[in-house]
Amino acid sequence: MTFENTAVVAIDMQKGILKLAAKKAVPHTVEELVASNEAVIKAALASSAPVILITVSKHYFPRGFAKRFKTLAFSEEILGSHGICEFTKYEPSAYSVSSFREYLEANQVKTIILTGVATSNGVLKTARDLVEHGYKVITVEDATDDMSLERHNKAITELKQLGEVVQSTDL
Repeated sequence: MTFENTAVVAIDMQKGILKLAAKKAVPHTVEELVASNEAVIKAALASSAPVILITVSKHYFPRGFAKRFKTLAFSEEILGSHGICEFTKYEPSAYSVSSFREYLEANQVKTIILTGVATSNGVLKTARDLVEHGYKVITVEDATDDMSLERHNKAITELKQLGEVVQSTDL
């Protein structure tokens, strides 16, 4: 796959979220989810494509809680890489963040490779907004997870209608 005019966008891959979801994460384990995300990110970085890490926060989180949820689940190798940028969202869709939208425009991004959690919430809602605003969306199924297999599968069905759904090995 060519990564021209393409960015990888990983949604809500925070240690605190994944720790809470670990017992119910489906259809992949948290370890598989992180490994697939890292494989996608490494492929993008090797092609000099931008990688955007989206974290979720709430203005009313207690200080210690917010810090735990801000920490990303990726390796130091990934987090220290050139080409990684981060944005924080306060709504389910990453597209709600004006600086994220401005970044996409400034970098002439046309295609988004989408990963993260939850498939039925942040991933799906971001995909809907991106498609509505003219972006091509490719969702990496093995790099997404949910706390309900039914919700995950239903979201994947809709994501197939919005764009492409692939596996990390396809990239």
